Amino acid sequence: MKKLDIGWLRAPFYPAIAAFLAVLLFTACAPRPEVKQARPEPVPQDTSSAEPEMLSVAQVLYQHSGSGPCLQLEMVSDDPTYGYSYENPIKIGGGFPDGDLRVFRYLNALLDPNRQPIAFSRVGTCCPFSASPGKMGSGRGVLDVFQIDYDGLSEPIRLYFDVYHEKRLLAPIGLNFRTD
Repeated sequence: MKKLDIGWLRAPFYPAIAAFLAVLLFTACAPRPEVKQARPEPVPQDTSSAEPEMLSVAQVLYQHSGSGPCLQLEMVSDDPTYGYSYENPIKIGGGFPDGDLRVFRYLNALLDPNRQPIAFSRVGTCCPFSASPGKMGSGRGVLDVFQIDYDGLSEPIRLYFDVYHEKRLLAPIGLNFRTD
């Protein structure tokens, strides 16, 4: 039977290995301090008014300037799928991170058929596609989806936005836009 050669464990390596194992054992078994999460202070509620005022996303983002900054739209599209279909999204441009701001400014420019402001909210993203690597590092993009609502609308409308490509900005059929 052949003996196991452990000559490499002898001095000068043995003390260093023993010290390393001791430190590893003590640090692994040492009690860990409990990390406490900071809790935010509760915000005092104003109970002076009976009913709180609901703000739209645009009012929250741009309440310092009233209606908020708008993008300049050229005209109403004559294509019934423009913006309403993921296959024909509004090509708002801007990439990351300016694309989101451009979407909000575009939505601030839209008006209902009676030329009144619309309410909108972000639904999420959908429909992955290949994008220019210059505008998005991974070369992949997704469409942003927003829900539009206004008085007299039977059910909310969904609009699709492509922030990675830019084309002429139009209003979808059935909507108006600010000219000021």
